[in-house]
Amino acid sequence: MIIREIFEYCAEGQKLKHIYDDLNSKGIDSPKGGKWAPSSLVGSFVRQTGMLRKTLYNGFVTFNKLQYRKQPENGKRLSIVRPEKEWITVQFLNFPSSKKKPF
Repeated sequence: MIIREIFEYCAEGQKLKHIYDDLNSKGIDSPKGGKWAPSSLVGSFVRQTGMLRKTLYNGFVTFNKLQYRKQPENGKRLSIVRPEKEWITVQFLNFPSSKKKPF
């Protein structure tokens, strides 16, 4: 499983560049279907995105992280990160989570 392999690389102290270069050389597509990059792994600190930051891969699911509004100028949807105190986090039962949180 790719996710487990990524977390094992991190636990071993592998650098991000080594991890995404290895995944790309094996021909494994990133979550969005393209090449792996640092942002695929660590994403944004503020939004808590990227595989290594997502609570889902550590045995938790988080709801209410984002709020969506339409921009009045063009009608496009804009996502806004809610304050962390408004997030709702629920633990999975019997989820084989990573013992060590790398980020």
